[in-house]
Amino acid sequence: MEINWYIIGGLSILVIVLVVFLIQKNRKDEQELETFLNNEFEVEDKEDDEVNNPV
Repeated sequence: MEINWYIIGGLSILVIVLVVFLIQKNRKDEQELETFLNNEFEVEDKEDDEVNNPV
């Protein structure tokens, strides 16, 4: 039984390329999520809360 080194080498290269692609995609998504979360939610003033306003 011979080991086909060309197939093993090709699959290894494909796996490495896939891992690099996923790492880059994750970094990009993480930066987009951080930007979204920082810009989406704004802090409200305490004066506008119903608890602080007298009835």
